[in-house]
Amino acid sequence: MAEKALDFIRDKAGAYAEAKAQTRQLDHYRKIKRSEMFLKAAGTVAEREAKAETSEEYKAIVDGLAASEEVENKLKWQLTGAQEKLRVYQTMSANYRKATS
Repeated sequence: MAEKALDFIRDKAGAYAEAKAQTRQLDHYRKIKRSEMFLKAAGTVAEREAKAETSEEYKAIVDGLAASEEVENKLKWQLTGAQEKLRVYQTMSANYRKATS
């Protein structure tokens, strides 16, 4: 059980780091794109914000960000589950050592 959990953590750590980095990058890109579109739009501040945030390009970035966050969170909770399995194994091992000594 412990070996499988450790293998899982080792195998998924890179994918989690990648997903987290992609999420951060997309979030920054979303802000940049919103600012670019805001500057290109005409009208009042509220109208410019609305035009920037309702554009198809901005919506596509937000959708990509949501997908990236989904992958990141799935990996995070899988890794958390593997860590919890290790804690259970450690507790069981400690209890076994205590009972046999």
